[in-house]
Amino acid sequence: MTSRENQRIFEKIYTQNDVKKKDNLINEKRNLQREDFLMEKRKEKLFLKTKETLLSDSEQHPFDLFKLKEDLTSSEIETKKKALIGLRKMLSVEKDPPIQQIINFNLVNTFIDILEHHDSVDIKFEIVWILTNIASGTSEQTSVIVESGAIPILAALIQHENENLKEQAMWALGNIAGDSHRHRDLVLNNHVLDIILKEISLTTQVSFLRIATWTLSNFCRGKPRPNSKYIKNILIALKKIIFSEDTEILSDGCWALSYISEEKVELITESGILQRIIELLTHNDFEVQTPALRTIGNIVSGDDNQTQLVLNCSILPCLLILLNSPKKTIKKETCWTLSNIAAGNSHQIQALIDNRFFPVLIHILKNADIDIKKEAAWSICNAILGGKEIHVSYLIKQGCLKPLLDLLEFADVRLIKITLESIETILKIGKNQNCNENKFITIIEQAGTVEKLEILQHHKNNTIYEKSLDILEKYFECQESLSEHPSHEHVNDVLNNKQQIPDCSFDFS
Repeated sequence: MTSRENQRIFEKIYTQNDVKKKDNLINEKRNLQREDFLMEKRKEKLFLKTKETLLSDSEQHPFDLFKLKEDLTSSEIETKKKALIGLRKMLSVEKDPPIQQIINFNLVNTFIDILEHHDSVDIKFEIVWILTNIASGTSEQTSVIVESGAIPILAALIQHENENLKEQAMWALGNIAGDSHRHRDLVLNNHVLDIILKEISLTTQVSFLRIATWTLSNFCRGKPRPNSKYIKNILIALKKIIFSEDTEILSDGCWALSYISEEKVELITESGILQRIIELLTHNDFEVQTPALRTIGNIVSGDDNQTQLVLNCSILPCLLILLNSPKKTIKKETCWTLSNIAAGNSHQIQALIDNRFFPVLIHILKNADIDIKKEAAWSICNAILGGKEIHVSYLIKQGCLKPLLDLLEFADVRLIKITLESIETILKIGKNQNCNENKFITIIEQAGTVEKLEILQHHKNNTIYEKSLDILEKYFECQESLSEHPSHEHVNDVLNNKQQIPDCSFDFS
């Protein structure tokens, strides 16, 4: 077991493993859950390209699938093409496209048959566009395309000489891969990644690189993650892609890196790409800043060595800029990133002090919205729990106690626990071993700590009750009877505080 494992509980929000303790301290490195926005992105990708050809409400008349199916078998190319355009427009409507009706008419197999045996680029393009739209539907609907044998056919079309057709084929495969890890692996097993990487090396066309980068990001998604051999090859491409000047390419490239960093941090740190990710933290577009910051946050949720690699790239000035971002989600995620750095070793805590992060974090703790305040609190608590006496004294002089103690009145159990651990750590550090004096006791009492701890005697969580009682008895020699406790009416007013600290999830919509 490493020294880091002896130091703290390393707790991931979406798992309950990797528990590490010493002296009952709770100093946490935490990974964030992010709402899966894949379907949203697939629709965005779909309607970005189809918006110019959507049917208006007045044009959305009932359609005759029997007639359209009959036209598809016509020997007349124009008749066949007109039928395909009609079907494509039907599927391009934003609300309730008739995907299932088309599947029920067994038209997918008809599309594949035409795709295999027809030479017209226009015909192929319309069919691939239709398949792209179907693959933006449910997982069951996407499975129909997969089971029809479309993947190898679409893979071959990525190498077609017609730019529009090859882009559309890759787009369809991106939707299939983004549907589930099973479909993603089927796409990868058909050598699609090798084909895309080859095409990327041969083109500078922005439209192709946008779709290619988005498709690569879908290859990195889903659990279990793809085999490391695929990730390593994707990283080779991403090392070039993220030097693009196109915002959409940069954004999707950084999202790909963020997915990789959730479980494969070492592949990123070994790839030589870290410095460029940090540079993108100060990009002028939030759509690039957000996934770049998420990637860095995931890396510093790893061990001390991985955190130090990030610090060695001069990231702290960038994070200080982001900490003052006008965008709430950026500020919140920056606080989360800092909380994981603060959960590192004493040298890493000192680096935060040297770069004057804590006055800003304490200001956030006093004044920010509650969800951002929560992340700032984790940063300060982690620094207290893992820091030395000089670090704790510094934080107290900066005025962290009062706003930290105010958190005891909120309803978030995890935050109350770590705040109590922080209070106990301060009192442990302040106790003089040679006498009964405690250099922090007066300032803690003046902050109203005793009253708040007494209120927590009535908390429904037994761990909180026991911890608050232990602190009172050990450091304040409080032996009051229950009748001397605050009135139940006051206790209920505090414990039923309606301010709730939300779950640690980010919505980038």
